[in-house]
Amino acid sequence: MSLVTHLISSQFGPVIPPESKGVVHHIILYGCYAPVNESLHGVGYTCYTNSMPPELFDCRHPIAVWAVGGDDFYYPDNVGLSIGGPGDPTFAILETHYNNPENKAGIIDNSGLRIWYTSELRQYDAGLVETGAAVATLIVPPQQPAFQVRGICAANCSQDAFPPTGVKAFAYMLHAHQLGRKLQMSHYRGSQFIGELGRDDQYDFNYQQSRLLTEETTIMPGDTIVLDCIYDSTSRPKPTFVRHRPRPSQLSSSYRVDWLLTRRCVSRGSTTILEPRSLSAKASSSLT
Repeated sequence: MSLVTHLISSQFGPVIPPESKGVVHHIILYGCYAPVNESLHGVGYTCYTNSMPPELFDCRHPIAVWAVGGDDFYYPDNVGLSIGGPGDPTFAILETHYNNPENKAGIIDNSGLRIWYTSELRQYDAGLVETGAAVATLIVPPQQPAFQVRGICAANCSQDAFPPTGVKAFAYMLHAHQLGRKLQMSHYRGSQFIGELGRDDQYDFNYQQSRLLTEETTIMPGDTIVLDCIYDSTSRPKPTFVRHRPRPSQLSSSYRVDWLLTRRCVSRGSTTILEPRSLSAKASSSLT
């Protein structure tokens, strides 16, 4: 796309056919910043297998996400996500995850995302940052009514990620799987608690919706983001393991900001990992 436009809906209108409901687990639209061969356009692959072209493994920056129960979500009137401009993704891939525990046969899925955009550029550029605990390292022991997992985006991560003036967080989406019961994302500056960036004490896997914060919050370089997830495994007689390749969409939560430099900031065990974009992001003013 050569025309610079703004996406104005961050949930982008899920399109899930009736026969696919209950089987489609979540959908992610990823942007590619490195060059991608145009011959790959319109071709499907099984994700993260030998059949997937190597250059698509670098398409790791989420543009839009949808999970079970999610509905349309629109950016504020003065915010949009830039596409088609310098430093924007040059290619996109749609990744669909399925869960078919009943082994239903004969399903031909045609799910996707409906995208709204405008050529009337808005005042501020939006971005998406994801933080939490990598699920590939997650083991939930059995018979635990409140097993806690904590993911931390540490001060050194945000120090490298955000511009000196900080960014404004204005919305969030919490994500856990079926054992998830409570999620809370907290914001710290040094040892000082600034406030919550998202909370759900009655988490429902079947209702995963992006939500606006009551008040926009400024996140400064050097701030710390802590995500606490509470799991109830009393229904499980054995430990619960996650056995698939971790991707940003599988992290415990995400929050949207108006400036973006990193793909993700994620805890794996006791380590916080910052994964920078391959190209420098463009800065924009903070929301007011």
